[in-house]
Amino acid sequence: MSIETKLADEFRNRGIKITVAAKQTDIPYSVLRQALRGRRQLRANEFLKLCAFLQVDPDDYRPSTAWNRGKGAEREDLERRC
Repeated sequence: MSIETKLADEFRNRGIKITVAAKQTDIPYSVLRQALRGRRQLRANEFLKLCAFLQVDPDDYRPSTAWNRGKGAEREDLERRC
């Protein structure tokens, strides 16, 4: 599941309107709408703004399977990329 899909689920579960998030994060409504519909990837700064808005830890959106299975050099490589 993509980060954008997870964020869209979070918005739905909390009943948050895209217009409210767009205004409070200074992310254009059209950009946010496209991302939450899976038509566009979020940029890192947009993702971090949304995490701050939702008051969630960005690490919560880290791909858990690859992260938890990584060992030794593989895990270090994952840490460098994240």
